[in-house]
Amino acid sequence: MLRVALALAASGCSGSSGGSPGTGGTSSSAGTAGSTGSGGVGTAGTTGAGGTTGSAGTTAVAGTTGAAGTSSAAGTTGTGGTTGAAGMGGGGTGAGGNTSAAGTTGSGGAAGSGNAGRGGTTGAAGAAAGTTGSAGSGVSGCILCEDFETSTTTLDAAKWIIDSSMGAAAGKAEIVTSGAHGSAKAVKVSGGYIKIDAKAGLFSTVPQHFFIRVSMKFDMAQPSGHVTYLMLADKTKGGQLRVGAQNGGMLWNYDTNDTILPDYNALPMSLKPPANTWHCFEFEIDGMAPVMRAWMDGTESPQMLFDSTPTTGIDDRWMRDLPGWKPNISNFSFGSGYPTGTIATWFDDIAISANRVGCQF
Repeated sequence: MLRVALALAASGCSGSSGGSPGTGGTSSSAGTAGSTGSGGVGTAGTTGAGGTTGSAGTTAVAGTTGAAGTSSAAGTTGTGGTTGAAGMGGGGTGAGGNTSAAGTTGSGGAAGSGNAGRGGTTGAAGAAAGTTGSAGSGVSGCILCEDFETSTTTLDAAKWIIDSSMGAAAGKAEIVTSGAHGSAKAVKVSGGYIKIDAKAGLFSTVPQHFFIRVSMKFDMAQPSGHVTYLMLADKTKGGQLRVGAQNGGMLWNYDTNDTILPDYNALPMSLKPPANTWHCFEFEIDGMAPVMRAWMDGTESPQMLFDSTPTTGIDDRWMRDLPGWKPNISNFSFGSGYPTGTIATWFDDIAISANRVGCQF
């Protein structure tokens, strides 16, 4: 009898170690559930392979994890995270929680919330990524953003209004189905003067030091006559800081005294975007320094630099015409500043931010 008992005990041990790879272990693919299954008592471990018998399955807490082990195969389905709650019950199957980091690919945010927190964090990251994406043009930290993708035939009235303060607009702004960087939509401005203002309040949280990123395309080289593309209301002088072009190159301009930066002789060396091609423009305005800078397609224009050191032909005239001026911008507009009717301009991917967002789309 003693030999029989010893033989049975020996077979029970091999059964329970077999429980490690064989029971819920191999089926759970979270082998730790199997090792906890080995804690699921002796011979019943072999019957526990089916996980249906029970007292062994239910006696050991490992049995419950073992039961979770059998459902832990669901733990492998737990990569989808729906069984993640079971993963949370069986700590060992938490490895299934790790596989549920597949939540990152599954945008399994909801699944992650069940997965012992780790997948949950991943899910939260997924949601955060969604928020960033919804910011427009994939821009993180954007304060005023517009890619025009949700516009129909006209501009979004919740964001933009046509400024009629200078009389009826001679030009027109229309949504067109040929956006920058392969997107579906953009705004085309043509026919003469038209100014499109950001709706009141949208600019209110923009700090004094900020950046503008905008894609623009022109149907001709920069004109010799004066044209304006961007307009920024300035509270310091009660006028308008503008970005436009003249004499074949782009410039800064102030409307009350018509001063320009750079001077006429340096304008041909300023930004000169080729026609009929989308370009990414960036502008920095720091009202505290003060500093103004401009880039096209990631390359800065030294001719459009305004800083504390006067440079002949660049910003020395600006400093003479606006002594002590520091911009305090209260609103943003885009369009066509002069009713010449000679240039059509497309706008897309507008982003105004406290930090430079660059030309990544």
